[in-house]
Amino acid sequence: YHTHDVAKAVEHYSRAIALAPRDAESQQRASMAFLRALNSEEAQQTASAAAVVDPFNPEARSLYGMLLMLRGDNANAVKQFVAAQRHNPAARVSDEHLAALVAVNDHEGALDILRDRAVKQPDDYIVLHDLGRMLQLAGKPKAQWEEALLKARKFIHTILKNDSSDGRAHAYLGLVSTRLGAFAEGISSAHRALAKAGSDVGTRYLVARIYALQRDKLSEGFVQLSSAAHQRLIVSALLDLDLQNLRNDPDFLRKIVE
Repeated sequence: YHTHDVAKAVEHYSRAIALAPRDAESQQRASMAFLRALNSEEAQQTASAAAVVDPFNPEARSLYGMLLMLRGDNANAVKQFVAAQRHNPAARVSDEHLAALVAVNDHEGALDILRDRAVKQPDDYIVLHDLGRMLQLAGKPKAQWEEALLKARKFIHTILKNDSSDGRAHAYLGLVSTRLGAFAEGISSAHRALAKAGSDVGTRYLVARIYALQRDKLSEGFVQLSSAAHQRLIVSALLDLDLQNLRNDPDFLRKIVE
């Protein structure tokens, strides 16, 4: 799998499942191999099997929920994320869980979680960005989402003043700028992020999100997302709210995995 020999990975994990059909970990790994092989239906079924054989495993529940989301079954995805949270109540509510809430139009539920997070982490620019984004997506007054995004930008500027090599901070500055309507500044920050940390897979995913938010830059969004996915396929990253314009493409998975 990690050498990108997907056919061999599928064969290996299928054999492992046949030998140990109640091994949820093998089921999960097989699911990822099927996803890389562009067999999303088999990936979902295998993830479902993992959640059935180990229903108290939050990782199995979450993976199944994410694959349901990729296939557009958002309501059932929410159920899986809720179950995962119930079996690991100390864990932070995942970004994909929040994205699923948005997908079923429960923006208020997502906002409650993010507002609470912002109270506890008032200096965290990622939390502030996420809150501003959710307020914007929920159609709240401009003053509300702008306040959160401007606070995020202020903290990012402070971080970059002390360490201009922080690629992820540059990328988040691009996301914040884009949400504030400064599209050219967003792209400039994307360029700086890649120049500072282009080999970092997390930075690549962030840069893909910047391009995906600008409708005239979707092709470059696919380029960046494909580059990140080939370096490391992170299903939760594919489900980020900023990538919705890319996921609307019926060939989304093929374009980033092939």
